[in-house]
Amino acid sequence: MLKCKELWDIGGGRRSSGQLGRCKNLHVKTIRLTSIIKMACYCGSDINLYHCCMPIIEGKKEASTPEQLIRARYTAFALKKFLFLRDTTAPEAAREKDFIENEKWANRVEFIDLKIIKSSQQDLQGQVEFKVYFNDSKTVYCHHEISQFRKIQNLWYYRGSASVK
Repeated sequence: MLKCKELWDIGGGRRSSGQLGRCKNLHVKTIRLTSIIKMACYCGSDINLYHCCMPIIEGKKEASTPEQLIRARYTAFALKKFLFLRDTTAPEAAREKDFIENEKWANRVEFIDLKIIKSSQQDLQGQVEFKVYFNDSKTVYCHHEISQFRKIQNLWYYRGSASVK
């Protein structure tokens, strides 16, 4: 006979700790995960992940600046939220080959840090210069880039970039 497994309610989502279908006495526990609640955002801000980039990635909030969008895109790379990257790429920059290559790369590396060098924006155009530090096969690399953004129907989109050597 199977022992009853517990169902944990974590932040509104349900996670099973085992087979629940055969359990007659199901216990539901609500737990607070302090490590999740206090988790700093991957983008390097001092703001909690769930109050910083996650609402943007989940579509609950829009990025109000190109810098906010690049921070959310970096976090999406780190969390492997590839659909967000597709959704925030301008139509003229959306190439399937690039998406596939970026997904392969992001699945292979560990993201370490994002440093914003400078950002600027006009009415419908924006630019962010930044450095991304990542670990690939036990070697830390720095990717220095200037990304271009444009506003379409009041939403910011990534247009493309140029690497800085």
